[in-house]
Amino acid sequence: MVDDDTDVEGERGERDVHGDGAGGAGGPVAASAVTYDLVPLELSRHKIDWLWGKVSSFPQAWDDYHAGNREAFSTVLANRNNVFVEVYRRGELEPVGMFSATNIVPKHMAEVHVVFWDRSFKGREVVAHDLLRRFVAEFGLQRIAAFVPETNRPACKFALRIGMRQEGTLRRAALYQGQYVSMMAFGMVREEVGV
Repeated sequence: MVDDDTDVEGERGERDVHGDGAGGAGGPVAASAVTYDLVPLELSRHKIDWLWGKVSSFPQAWDDYHAGNREAFSTVLANRNNVFVEVYRRGELEPVGMFSATNIVPKHMAEVHVVFWDRSFKGREVVAHDLLRRFVAEFGLQRIAAFVPETNRPACKFALRIGMRQEGTLRRAALYQGQYVSMMAFGMVREEVGV
């Protein structure tokens, strides 16, 4: 584990998710006129505290069973079947967002999640689609899925803009602020991602 937020090699985007130097989810991505670096998340106490502060400010990310539960959050971060990648604008020191693939079953499927700290998806379709392609290629996935609360319309629209298809609705699948809401199921298969 690295305690500061710099890459072991000294430059962002040179390492892969597993840290074995084989490439993978790290590296530069051009999105419109902006270039992004995708950096595997290096966990440290400072980073976990920082992430908890950021993610806690997104009420739509937490159902009533997990809201305010730092232990559950830390468990997800530490799970070896999950991968987290920070998104940086080229040349900036503070990440603009984070992607994750959770519940990864290599050569089969994973769930994907995205958060941008400024709450804007606009203009980030290319970087999101590229990261999906990298996750699918690196883990040999046949499909990826995303489950979004129906009340989070911007995230539902973003899923469609990056090429995911709405595959269904899980009715009353989550409890948010005392109200049961449906989760929209989105997915892409390997060929649709472009691998």
